[in-house]
Amino acid sequence: MATLTLVRHGQASFGSADYDQLSPLGQQQCVWLGEYFKDSGKHFDHVVRGTLKRHQQSADCIMGSFPEVKAVDTDPRLNEFAFVEVVKAYLKKHPSLTPQADTPPREYYRILKKAMYAWQQDELDGALLSESWLDFKTRTHAALHDLLNSEYKNILVVSSGGAISLVLQSVLHAPDKTAIALNLQMKNASVSECFFGKGQASLSLFNSTSYMETAARREAITYS
Repeated sequence: MATLTLVRHGQASFGSADYDQLSPLGQQQCVWLGEYFKDSGKHFDHVVRGTLKRHQQSADCIMGSFPEVKAVDTDPRLNEFAFVEVVKAYLKKHPSLTPQADTPPREYYRILKKAMYAWQQDELDGALLSESWLDFKTRTHAALHDLLNSEYKNILVVSSGGAISLVLQSVLHAPDKTAIALNLQMKNASVSECFFGKGQASLSLFNSTSYMETAARREAITYS
């Protein structure tokens, strides 16, 4: 049985001018993860990452423990959806919900959740968006199809929470609301894993950060 390992990128730079950049902690998370994979005896014969900087930086940090792996590709179908666009479109429709400068991050995530449900239900102005929910779903499911039917048997995918959640939705044959729920609980540099064969997959692990769940590292678990 072949294995598909899905990793969400390390902590990005939430609140900065360029979110699409790993923070120093995000880099450390992915270095730890690579070391954990190596110490666990895991190996990969193919690595696929999205084209965003945080995907490529995360993959580079992880693969520092696997210099022998040469089959590394990028696939834009594994990029995150444009969540800033989705939130802006939602707030244009609901301006009274616009957060203030001192709004805590947890309130931003509440707005993101509402915005994603509105996007999924096609309630937002499409002229303000670069893709629809259906477009996002179609491209991520197509990327999964190609992975499951590739020649490789131990594949590492480094992507974002939204794209990984849509991949897992396809694996689980779950409704759209489940994909959104999976996305909003996904930790940075977390590991989800599927076994696959003959184009079919089954989920065996979700959102694990076991390598950080020690007294010395527990505070390094993040969601941004």
